[in-house]
Amino acid sequence: MRFQCSFCLSIVTTDKPLGSKIPCPSCGLSCFVPKSHSEEHCVIGDFVVGKKVGSGSIGSVFKAKQLSLERDVALKLLLPELSSPKFVASFLKEARAAAQLSHTNLVQAYAVGEENGICYLAMNYIDGESLSHRIEREGSIAIDEALHTIQQVAEALYYAWDEARLIHRDVKPDNIMITKEGMVKLTDLGLAMNQAEWTEDMEISGSPSYMSPEQFAGEKLDTRSDIYSLGITLYQMISGELPFKGQTFQDVARQHFSEEAIPLHRLGLGISLKVSNLVKKMMEKLPEDRHENMEALLKELWTVRQTTAPDKDLVPDVHTISINKLDYDLQNKSIRNKVSPQERIKKLKSRRDFLFWLLVTIFPIPIMALVVLVFFHETQKEPPKTLMIEEKMQTFIEKYKKQELHPALMAVEVDQILNALPPMHAQTMRQRTVFWQLRYFRQHIENEKLRIDMDDNRMLIKSLEKKYRRELSGKNTVSKKMQASSGLLKKQVSAYKAKANNYASLNRKITSQLKREKVTNTALKKKIYNFKRNYMLVQLYILIQKRDFDMVYALLKYNRGVLGKPFYGEYSRMMILASRLENIVGYFSKGNARMLGRKLSSGCKITMIRNGNIYYEDLDGSVRARSIFEVPYSDLHNLVRAVNHKVAGDAKSFAADMAILAGNPESPLAVKGRKCAHELVKAYVNFQIERIIAISKQNKASAKRLTEQMLDKFSESPLRSEIKKKLVFLLK
Repeated sequence: MRFQCSFCLSIVTTDKPLGSKIPCPSCGLSCFVPKSHSEEHCVIGDFVVGKKVGSGSIGSVFKAKQLSLERDVALKLLLPELSSPKFVASFLKEARAAAQLSHTNLVQAYAVGEENGICYLAMNYIDGESLSHRIEREGSIAIDEALHTIQQVAEALYYAWDEARLIHRDVKPDNIMITKEGMVKLTDLGLAMNQAEWTEDMEISGSPSYMSPEQFAGEKLDTRSDIYSLGITLYQMISGELPFKGQTFQDVARQHFSEEAIPLHRLGLGISLKVSNLVKKMMEKLPEDRHENMEALLKELWTVRQTTAPDKDLVPDVHTISINKLDYDLQNKSIRNKVSPQERIKKLKSRRDFLFWLLVTIFPIPIMALVVLVFFHETQKEPPKTLMIEEKMQTFIEKYKKQELHPALMAVEVDQILNALPPMHAQTMRQRTVFWQLRYFRQHIENEKLRIDMDDNRMLIKSLEKKYRRELSGKNTVSKKMQASSGLLKKQVSAYKAKANNYASLNRKITSQLKREKVTNTALKKKIYNFKRNYMLVQLYILIQKRDFDMVYALLKYNRGVLGKPFYGEYSRMMILASRLENIVGYFSKGNARMLGRKLSSGCKITMIRNGNIYYEDLDGSVRARSIFEVPYSDLHNLVRAVNHKVAGDAKSFAADMAILAGNPESPLAVKGRKCAHELVKAYVNFQIERIIAISKQNKASAKRLTEQMLDKFSESPLRSEIKKKLVFLLK
């Protein structure tokens, strides 16, 4: 190991253990051997490692000193624990991508190499700060300055695409540096991809908050994907907030696919419609609706800046390198020089008067704005009105059960609560549930009112009959008159009976309607349950792909309370499936002593299992490594069975579990395992089907192409017929 003595700054070479104390050969003073190869004062290649300044997509970045040229550099190190073949290949890919590009707005690569098992990449050191740090410090950035920054980044992306057909795939404020001189530098090409290297089974990579919809979907990308990410960055720079702020990966992905960001000109920040439309076009869901390429974007940026810059003559042309810091004082001075002294004096007086009245009349506004902001923040999740309506509903139900009020008064209370609800199209799920409950109670109350009216009519008829009978029996002298009265009574009785029959018929109709609404209400509850369950299963599938089993268990326990008793049985099965998958991942991530020394079906002997790779001794005696998903599932089943036969289970169920872990829902094996695994895969496939149907509302051609790709991927899966049945309307 080599390191720099902290006293005389000479280079010391030693084989002593890390962290041990040794004398310096040059000055004789005692110094400590660094505890790791990435610690400060370590020497790697021609570079002395300094302080850590950041982290990239596949490594850490340190400030370092190049010994031969005595200059500061940024040294990216791929740490030993990430030195798998995949990460090394990605690291070298970034080095080659950076080395073949030379542009003022791109980080320049100096050297690449490997020493003591550590790969390193030396780049020019940027003395400044990242755009994300500046947004965090200032909250937002002035409109024209933000456009100026985006214009420089777009120039870098235009050069990368035009020279090497490179797609950055990770454009975000963290990867944009601004030097003290105002120069903008685009960094971290670790996820950059040449368009010709794209394949359908490529791993989906990027930062979720800035990824384009086609990047989430794993589709073939071009420079328009970077335009989308650049639009998200510009939106955040101007507004100070991300347009999509989901709590989970699934929420963010859904928002990128289906939700529209609030236009900038509607945020009350004084943003012009031209700037708002520019950002909106950059963030369109479909690539064909965005700018055709970076050239078109740069031209529109220049056009918009003619209206935002204080002096449009100082706006750099397209493909013109801006090497100076944006000086708004200079631009404003240029404008002031064009104004006469009399006009300047007049403007200064009006500005003085304006500031005086502004201080006198507008001072309370920030306090009011703060109160409104707090109130608005508290009402984002569910309107407070919902809680008030639910409390009224609960009070009414208690009165209804105790029969404290007459049905007519209860009907008045129900109508008052119904009138408090917003219109149907603006109701939330909880408000709609209250609406249907109130409708149900309203029908019951009407039915009760009819029953009371009929009872009153019956009592009246009986009273009249008794009265007339007494008169007929007690007054024989007026028999004719009584007979006439009896005829009138019969007519009244017939009228009351007809009225009673009408009420009975109406009662039957209401009862029938109540039964139909009860069936509708039951179906609605079932749909809500299925929607929540399927959404939960899609979240489970994605969390399993991320190997985040703590979140898997938390999600299952949470939904056990949300979905209730119908979910209890499935909850137990899903918990068992998650535990089994976690054990399998653990066996192949950390290894197990019982697996070592066993032979694969090819006759090769296993020497080590680590981080999802199996290291084995080939028949010719050389040690090789393969991912577990490249090894036959029968061999993996035998290995797990040797450790825990309960976790391994039967071969068919194990193969289905491995297909889920591999993220291959299209595999025929994925649906041949246990019922819970089948339901998990089926829910994820239905989610993809619904995504395609949603895309077809805006672009039927794109949806048709996605349908054909999906049917091709599921060509051997039993789910293919179901997929085709649901998407057949897109194939016509």
